[in-house]
Amino acid sequence: MGAPHHTLYFYFLEALALTIFVVGCVMRVVFWLRGIQDGTSLPRLAGRLLQDVFARLFAREGLRALFRGSLLQNRLRRTSLLRWNIHIFLFGGFLAL
Repeated sequence: MGAPHHTLYFYFLEALALTIFVVGCVMRVVFWLRGIQDGTSLPRLAGRLLQDVFARLFAREGLRALFRGSLLQNRLRRTSLLRWNIHIFLFGGFLAL
């Protein structure tokens, strides 16, 4: 038996939303990089930006902030434990998908 139609629609819309998100992020980064007027080419500027992002992200503080802020959502947990529990279960479900 094939997958129900609503499942196929969901995955199609999910792929469409992800594509729109990635295109929007790329357009935003290109817009930011055009504001730098030092004569460096756009690919070289993008490379420097990626190096800086990865250097900060994979530093100990960056990984700690990513884990606590994004995955554990500490700010919401400090605000309301009930809302945090509900949100963690929903968030975990989407991560499992």
